[in-house]
Amino acid sequence: LERDGELPVRYVGSHQIQHPNQAAHAVDRFRALQRKYAAKRLHLGSIKLHNDGTKEARTAAMLEPYADDPGNRGAMLLEGKPLRDLIEAASSAEIDLHIHTIGDRTVRETLDAIEDVKRRSGLGSIRITLCHLEVVADDDLPRFAPLGVIAQTTPLWHSHAGKNMERALGPERF
Repeated sequence: LERDGELPVRYVGSHQIQHPNQAAHAVDRFRALQRKYAAKRLHLGSIKLHNDGTKEARTAAMLEPYADDPGNRGAMLLEGKPLRDLIEAASSAEIDLHIHTIGDRTVRETLDAIEDVKRRSGLGSIRITLCHLEVVADDDLPRFAPLGVIAQTTPLWHSHAGKNMERALGPERF
């Protein structure tokens, strides 16, 4: 559409990481996609890491187990060194990051990784956005501003949480 002059909107896309094996080559893949698709109205703007799942599927990484599935705390796609390595690589390449963070454990561990990279090597001029933020521990709320992390919330998703989320989180956390 862009080549034919028919793209009616400006489009900013992301290179998405949905499997741990994609992380090591994310910067190279991002640059290749930028070269292939760069155009006046088409821009690849960030790497998006889908770093946990959803509360509905009980796959968002939580600090405490799900109330209705006591052995399950969800899971993260990248944690520890692989997460820090991706943040550092994006920072070095000056590529913005969007990180899908639904659960409070994902939020905490991602903030920890950002803090570690910032302390060790700096974050340069990139913008890091933690996306969705459905469950955030109170202790982590004041960490965003000092780290320069953007908190992108999705409040509409809370409007239909209902009984399923109360079962998942338990009445107090819900």
